[in-house]
Amino acid sequence: MDLLDLPANVLRFLWWLIQDCFFSLACWCVGWLVCRTLTLNRYPKERFTEFNDQHLTVNLVGLVTLIAVFVLVILVVS
Repeated sequence: MDLLDLPANVLRFLWWLIQDCFFSLACWCVGWLVCRTLTLNRYPKERFTEFNDQHLTVNLVGLVTLIAVFVLVILVVS
């Protein structure tokens, strides 16, 4: 392993960590809750413990919700 490869590998690891932990887990949890609330328990069909990162819609709903909450908190605090 070359010394110049180390920063690239660290950045690759950090990107994987952000993508896997944040987008797949945090956005799924928030998106699942929001989707279940808005669709009155019809979508997604999986239970909360049956994590499925293939539902891009649920992940995107979670991401939009997290961004909206972050923006609202910034606006209230400032």
